[in-house]
Amino acid sequence: MEWLGVMRVKNEARYIRESLLSQLPLCKHIVVFDDHSTDHTADIAIRTSPKVEVIDSPFPNTLDEARDKEFLVNEAMDMWPSSKWILFLDGDEVLEKDGPEKLNAAARSTTGNALRMKILYYWNDRDTLRLDGCYGRCDMPRAFVAPDRKVTYTRTSWGGNMHCGQLPASTGFDVRDTSVALWHYSAMIAEERMVNYQWYNSVDPNNQAEDCYRHAIQGDPGGPSTGATLKHAGPLRLVPVTDFLAGEGRQYSGRR
Repeated sequence: MEWLGVMRVKNEARYIRESLLSQLPLCKHIVVFDDHSTDHTADIAIRTSPKVEVIDSPFPNTLDEARDKEFLVNEAMDMWPSSKWILFLDGDEVLEKDGPEKLNAAARSTTGNALRMKILYYWNDRDTLRLDGCYGRCDMPRAFVAPDRKVTYTRTSWGGNMHCGQLPASTGFDVRDTSVALWHYSAMIAEERMVNYQWYNSVDPNNQAEDCYRHAIQGDPGGPSTGATLKHAGPLRLVPVTDFLAGEGRQYSGRR
């Protein structure tokens, strides 16, 4: 089964090497679309493996997720047309250690053409997960059968076509569940949570529909209290990673 990894990233120098290393046992090639990073994201990606190729964004430095994802997937398929499945991760997502083996097995056995994975959010450190609300029920498609034609992505009502998802626009996706987890890093550090919260509210004119992203800074200085019940999350539920893997998350193999 020939897998192709694709990533759309910006300023992910902190996490991208770990993300790429988790994908390399599965993916024959990985194409990284660098969206005007101002750190060393592209250099780190290139140095990680000869299997990684970086494409610099050909577009102005303006937010448009749908535009970028269309370009990335179509370019990647032109580069590696023999690919059978596409894995589409963010630059701060890392496959669990048994993820490559599980995904290969799922792709071979399923009659579906897209695979859903569990997103697990670190909170404060790598020993703690946040599991209340949207953080505990976050399951998203992150892999799909390689298309045989040019793809498009859905335009959304959020700023910069955010939240358009990793699957191309299609009514033909049969998404199947897997027992694969992705470890998600962007919410781990309180200072980064505040930066992300401020950025989302600055670019998204539809932020009221997302409760102004208040869940992203719950329990932090300037954010809602840990005990608050919000639209998308709360009260804050933090669980040690070891307890999670020994209990409700025992189907996952943990980090590398």
